Amino acid sequence: MIGSFCILYGYFCLQAEENTFKYYNSSRLKEILEKGELKVAGDPSYEPFYIPNSKEGYPGFDYELGKAYADFSYK
Repeated sequence: MIGSFCILYGYFCLQAEENTFKYYNSSRLKEILEKGELKVAGDPSYEPFYIPNSKEGYPGFDYELGKAYADFSYK
């Protein structure tokens, strides 16, 4: 049972990787990676994701998540 699961899991992982590279040339992913820039937009009027605080710019979950993603992606 566990062996079958491992084989299926491996197969799905390989398929996911293959699909990623298959669509690489025809997607925005290539443009983003070549440019080295990911633009993230947010709307500060949607609470509770935004908390007004002029000292920190735009604190809030969605802004922090965008920054964390950018920091992680381009190390």
